[in-house]
Amino acid sequence: DGNGGGVYGGRLNNSIVYLNTAPAGGSNWLAVIAFTNTCTAPEATNGPGNIASDPLFVNGAAGNYRLNENSPARNAGTNFPWMTDPADTRSKDLDGRNRIDGLNGQVDLGAYELLITGTVVKFF
Repeated sequence: DGNGGGVYGGRLNNSIVYLNTAPAGGSNWLAVIAFTNTCTAPEATNGPGNIASDPLFVNGAAGNYRLNENSPARNAGTNFPWMTDPADTRSKDLDGRNRIDGLNGQVDLGAYELLITGTVVKFF
C-alpha cells in the first residue's frame, strides 16, 4: 500500500532498516511480524534487543553501509551456531569477513562486520 519504505512483512533478525522512504510517506517498515536485534525507526517493540538510534554508516549517502566504529549497531546482534561454521556461506558478511570475529565474539547488526584497523591488543 506504499507505506513500508524498507521492509513489508516477514521477520527480521540482526538487521538494519533505516533511512528508507515509502511512496505514501510511511516508515521504514510495515506489517513486520517480529524484530530481534534490529536497528530501525520507529523503534520496533515486537521483539527483544531492538534500537532506533542512527546506525552511523561510514557513508550511507555514497552507498557505503559499513558501520562506523562508534555505531550502536556494533556488537549488538544475536549469535547463531552457523555463524562460526566456515562451510556455511552465511558465516561471512558481504565483504567475505567472518560474521563473528575472534576479538569480541559478538555479531554486528547489518550486512557488514566492522573492520577494526590499526593495532589491536587483547588481554586475557
